[in-house]
Amino acid sequence: MRVDKSEKFDWVGKRFRCGINQVMQSLYDQLDLDVKRMNQVFKKKNINHECEICWRRKGVIKVVKQNIDVYESISAFTSFTAKAPHVVVSISIEGADQHDRTSFSMTPKWNEETLECELFIDNQPHELWDVSRKSLSHMFPSKAV
Repeated sequence: MRVDKSEKFDWVGKRFRCGINQVMQSLYDQLDLDVKRMNQVFKKKNINHECEICWRRKGVIKVVKQNIDVYESISAFTSFTAKAPHVVVSISIEGADQHDRTSFSMTPKWNEETLECELFIDNQPHELWDVSRKSLSHMFPSKAV
């Protein structure tokens, strides 16, 4: 029996994974991988910082940078909140002379032409790893960048 290529292509599954809950799961998986990588680099470079996904509840993920270095008292966190049809990303950096807060929205959109789920920030498409980078890069201490 000859299997047609169209029978193997699962557009239904791909379309389902473009829903907000499934995008949050994919985002969590990417963040978990990137946080582990960041901690490995920090440890290897003797940087006294550690990041962790400190909690995850339905529709919310929070990543925190813990500062183990007594000479640099800056804390940072990023939270991801599902507010259909968007994921709101809030970034906070707090320290002795610094108090910055910013946020942006990421919107998953199904592309009927490519049959792919695309993630948009400011009307520009981004890959999942790039959303993670944009959300977590502030957690690198200044001496690591």
